[in-house]
Amino acid sequence: MLSRYSNSVLRTHLKFVVSFDNLGSRHTFATRNNEQSQPLFEEKYEEDPVIVMSEKNDVDIIGAPDSISNLRPIIRKKLGNETALQRQLREMQNATQEWNQEFWANHNANFIKERQRYINQRHKAGEKTPLSAEEMSEFYKSFLDKNWERHLKYNFEWYRKNFALLILAFRVGLEKNLLKVR
Repeated sequence: MLSRYSNSVLRTHLKFVVSFDNLGSRHTFATRNNEQSQPLFEEKYEEDPVIVMSEKNDVDIIGAPDSISNLRPIIRKKLGNETALQRQLREMQNATQEWNQEFWANHNANFIKERQRYINQRHKAGEKTPLSAEEMSEFYKSFLDKNWERHLKYNFEWYRKNFALLILAFRVGLEKNLLKVR
């Protein structure tokens, strides 16, 4: 059973399948009617991406980049026979993704707002031409300096969260291998 169609699929009779294997390699295929699957390149900012996944696929789905944070959302596959440890890992991955999304959406929105304010102030001061790269570099440096502590806290928290995910993923791998042995 296929989980999702969009209008563009119905118009062109194309099915796109995007999947990721255990090593993180991306596989994108398009099929027309009953033809063989052919590799297809996707645009980074496709307006209405089409993802058709079989319920049998054991893969995560990676979406188009968010317009503000520039992060790609991940829809993690919930396994039917998911163990408590696997569920804990999936939930922790989702929580980390949401935390990361929130940080970068706020950071980038703040950056855009402050950059526009800087440009407007320069234009009010009598400069009507576009600002040069050197003039903008003053803003970039001041923005980074002003947000240095925030970035430092983010990095330490990001390392902590990812280390916890690594330990949990290692435990899930051990559990999976122990279940195979039995």
